[in-house]
Amino acid sequence: HSNAEYMGKTEFFCFATSMSLASLKGGKYVQPPVDAIVMQIAPPGGSFYRTALPLAPLPPTLPLLPPGYAMLASQSKIFIKQKVELFEVITGFETANRYKVLQEDKKTPMFLSIEKSGCLTRQIFPGDCRPFEMEVLVMPEKRRFLRFRRAFTCTLFCFNRPVLEVFDESKKDSPPQLLGKVKNAWTLCDRLFLLYDEKNNLIFRVNGRCCQCGLFFQCPCSPCNNIEFHIQTPDKTTVGVIRKEWSGCGKELFTDADNFSCEFPRDATPHAKAVILACVFLIDYMYFERKDHETPYR
Repeated sequence: HSNAEYMGKTEFFCFATSMSLASLKGGKYVQPPVDAIVMQIAPPGGSFYRTALPLAPLPPTLPLLPPGYAMLASQSKIFIKQKVELFEVITGFETANRYKVLQEDKKTPMFLSIEKSGCLTRQIFPGDCRPFEMEVLVMPEKRRFLRFRRAFTCTLFCFNRPVLEVFDESKKDSPPQLLGKVKNAWTLCDRLFLLYDEKNNLIFRVNGRCCQCGLFFQCPCSPCNNIEFHIQTPDKTTVGVIRKEWSGCGKELFTDADNFSCEFPRDATPHAKAVILACVFLIDYMYFERKDHETPYR
């Protein structure tokens, strides 16, 4: 037989075999799962013979992530930009904080974070002890994703340290699920945060060394406003960093709106990244949410 005739017979038999393996369901042919394809081959000048070609196993199907977690999984670095409230700048009246979370290009929005707290609460309590909830929405649809919750704490040294709980609100018909929490631990000098998962297992430490100029001197220039908090494993290996970045002389001098960047650990899960994002907000409230008459960075 010629090569063309040989190929034609092989292709015809493959088509016939696939049709015979198919079953009629709902008026359509549906291919059932098979472990091998049986082929009848006639080599040029020879007789037909049958052979089975085993199929390679399909890779396991990965579950689809909700949009918010998919965004976190795709990013190794994000930027958090606090919105300047003009009314607060003019009057000094403390308004609810709003933040935009951007992708690494600093342009594409990922989330919108909105503080939920009482008006009187914001005027009485400084940022490092005031209770609040933070709603995180997926952009641009503004779909509910996360909620951060911090209760009022009267902290004295190592007693009653502030805790920020992280909840998943991505499932419409389910109550919020606890993802983890961030605890501001007490140390003699450094700024330390402990990150836990939903089972109260320590997953990361975030440590800001005390020997940084911006933690002691309130100055609008760039070197005094770039402050680093290192993300570490429980054994104190540095795997990422959170930076409080300079946002311009005017913004630093006349407002308490801050900019942050966050480089995630390489092997961090989307849930762990959500807890790290919560830690960024707690850092801002603990050390950079202040009024003019308050002692900075306490």
